[in-house]
Amino acid sequence: IVTALAGSFIRLGNLMNSEIYGNPTQSNYGFVFTRDLTQLLTDKYKGTIQDVSFEKIQYNPNTSRQSVPLQMNVHFTRKVKDENIVKQFGNVLLPNDLRQYDFDGNILPPAGDSLEYLIKLKNKNLVLTTRVDAIPRHPSQIYESLSYLLIFIILVLLYFLLQKRLQEGFILGMFLLLVFLARFLIE
Repeated sequence: IVTALAGSFIRLGNLMNSEIYGNPTQSNYGFVFTRDLTQLLTDKYKGTIQDVSFEKIQYNPNTSRQSVPLQMNVHFTRKVKDENIVKQFGNVLLPNDLRQYDFDGNILPPAGDSLEYLIKLKNKNLVLTTRVDAIPRHPSQIYESLSYLLIFIILVLLYFLLQKRLQEGFILGMFLLLVFLARFLIE
């Protein structure tokens, strides 16, 4: 019975790790998974890039586009004081990284050869701000987590309500049936 509860927690962990996300969606509750890009930039340019953050940009959702625009802010470390290094990153390195890596189709490469960006000074750090397009996806991890939590509740209720009349293997059979049915419907 508790395996369903453990499965619920595992799916929440998958959400935190940006794993096993769902299909693209144009709904308001779609998630944009940016972890792969953030991790690539902070690992590849360790010591140069301190952090990468994203903000949603207002746009007209009634258009037929599948992607949503995001403002990406690349925060450089304090040791980067030369704006030319940041310009080289914005002109060459970042566009190449966006084109070279797939990011599971979550972040789209820029259209054209160049990337439009601004360089600002924020808290004595240089920050490169640019626009990227991202694909919002169904948060299937949340769907599965909630379904496994519901399965846990159903199994507990069955156990306590039918305890005297349960045949051996009934709870296991119900668990397997409900979990695989949920996975089939969600995935």
